[in-house]
Amino acid sequence: MAVNKRNITSQYGVLYLINVTKTELKQDILSGDVFVFVNRRRTHIELLTWEKDGRPGASGTHGDR
Repeated sequence: MAVNKRNITSQYGVLYLINVTKTELKQDILSGDVFVFVNRRRTHIELLTWEKDGRPGASGTHGDR
């Protein structure tokens, strides 16, 4: 499991999450894993996963807005 220590807010898009996954977490986004990002208060999460053929499998935001 890879843990991101940076707080993520809803202003960050999918491209930012991909960049964090590749550069800071040193993970391959095409691995089929689900990457979970949370905000500081743990009230908002962003999920990122990618299919091996390069298509987004799931990405989204969840939490109170």
